[in-house]
Amino acid sequence: MVYLTIKEESEDRLFFTRQPSLNSWAILVGFSSVGLGIAYYGNDPFWLKAIYLVLGSLIGISCMDDWEECDFNKKEGEVRLKKHSAWDLIFLRKEDVVVAQLSEVTGIKVQEEKVNFFGTTYQVVLKFSAGMTFGITESFTFGSSKEHYDVAEKVRNFLNIEEEAADNDFIDSSTSSEGEETADDFEHIDQSDLLDETDKPGMQETNDDKCDVPPPTEVPAES
Repeated sequence: MVYLTIKEESEDRLFFTRQPSLNSWAILVGFSSVGLGIAYYGNDPFWLKAIYLVLGSLIGISCMDDWEECDFNKKEGEVRLKKHSAWDLIFLRKEDVVVAQLSEVTGIKVQEEKVNFFGTTYQVVLKFSAGMTFGITESFTFGSSKEHYDVAEKVRNFLNIEEEAADNDFIDSSTSSEGEETADDFEHIDQSDLLDETDKPGMQETNDDKCDVPPPTEVPAES
């Protein structure tokens, strides 16, 4: 698999690794070559040529992918995610480690994210009982969606977790049912039925009757 490489697969352990791709190494070599070419063919001072070479190498290193590991271990009852970059190797920094309990994993799914002008990226995500999600790789990656779904299926089979229905289907079904209930609760009234009360015949007669009533007469006071 290009997305993840299976380093170990047994009944008690499922170990994935991911290393920088050929594209990452090609970018590193490309930028380093550009810096080297400018330094070699340029007429600049030596210190400026050294800057060109260093800058080209630094840009190439910044574009490289990380080294990642995802270890599912049933004996220890935990999933361990590790990540370190080229900068960690250069500056001897400790790798990032995330540890979670296997008993808290409730589902696995593949998330998709569309990138303008480049296509769709994918990421295999673990769902935990607390409601949070965490990707087994740090970022979304390009490539075939089949590879990502194959990884998700392997993890699902290893953890004996049943495949869940898609969240979008659940949202669509709940939204449609709510819309039907709302439509049943309210009666549709035509605009032509909304008439002003003063335009109704009964109301006109009542108003006319009120106008025909004579005013009260004054009674003279007794002397």
